[in-house]
Amino acid sequence: MLKFAKCVALLLVPILSAGCQLPSPGTAGETGHLGGLEKQAPNPNPNPKPRPKQEPIYPSAEQLVQWHAQQCGGFTSATELQEYVAAPRLKQFFARLCLRGQTNPNELLSDLEVISGQYYWPESSARYFWLLKQQLQANAEQQQQLAKLRQEQQQMQEKMEKTLSSLAAIEQQLLQRASQQEDNNEF
Repeated sequence: MLKFAKCVALLLVPILSAGCQLPSPGTAGETGHLGGLEKQAPNPNPNPKPRPKQEPIYPSAEQLVQWHAQQCGGFTSATELQEYVAAPRLKQFFARLCLRGQTNPNELLSDLEVISGQYYWPESSARYFWLLKQQLQANAEQQQQLAKLRQEQQQMQEKMEKTLSSLAAIEQQLLQRASQQEDNNEF
């Protein structure tokens, strides 16, 4: 253990001392600055690097609810002064949700998956998207059940029509027999 500590010390001393050199007395007097560092004049050319992007501003769940209600009609909100992430796309999604949320929930569900996975939404917005997803899934299940019930109703109606036509044919046969028996009884 002691050997290891000595080896580490022997390796670290030259590394640390190379980076920490004291200025020689001649350089300090010649330049008038400590360590030979010169004062840099301000650069007249601006930095070519773009400024760092500002953090994107995400809409809150309250804002999402307002957009949703506004797109479905009957609700007006004050004009927005703030630019939010994906605002036009969200408004378009809400408009389609209001128009086709009941009739085409699977398409809207896939759109919602894309929108909700595209950004790092705040927790409140993510919860609102989760609620919308649950509603769209329920709508999709209702659509499937409704389609199944319609199919069963169609089958029952076809069966009923078949039964009614069979009954009508039987009734026709019975009427023919009755009329033949009356004809036979007259002779």
